[in-house]
Formats: sequence, C-alpha cells, structure tokens
Amino acid sequence: MNLKVGRDSIDPASPELNGQPFTRTFLHGTYNGTFIFWEPLITLAFLKTKPSETHDLKLPQSYAVIGPYPLRYSIDY
Repeated sequence: MNLKVGRDSIDPASPELNGQPFTRTFLHGTYNGTFIFWEPLITLAFLKTKPSETHDLKLPQSYAVIGPYPLRYSIDY
C-alpha cells in the first residue's frame, strides 16, 4: 500500500524552537503544497495546569478554497 500523508510546518518563532520547554505549539499542514489543516499540540503536563487561554492564529495571505476559517483557538481545562 502506498499511503501519502501531508507535511507539518511549525513557526520558527515557536518557543520550543528557541530554548523554551515544549508545552503547546501549533502546526500548519499541507498536502502537495496546498494548505489543508491546522493542528494544535498540547502536552498533558500543560493541561494539568488547568489553562484558560486564547491565541490568534497566524493566517496565510490567501486560501485555495474560499470559505470561513478560524481566526484563533482556545485551550480551556
């Protein structure tokens, strides 16, 4: 079976890439060069701190498909 998967991209300014511990991050996914998904990654240790926070998403300049897209995401315990 030949299973094709997308590619994850991470913001190089993300804290875990700049000397900070990994607690949460946000990935952007593409397939064949086309944006197809957002993916928050959150550690269990971070969730155990009972967070309640909202973050703006870094949005692309344009989308291949016109439609409604989220502007932010929240983490609530």
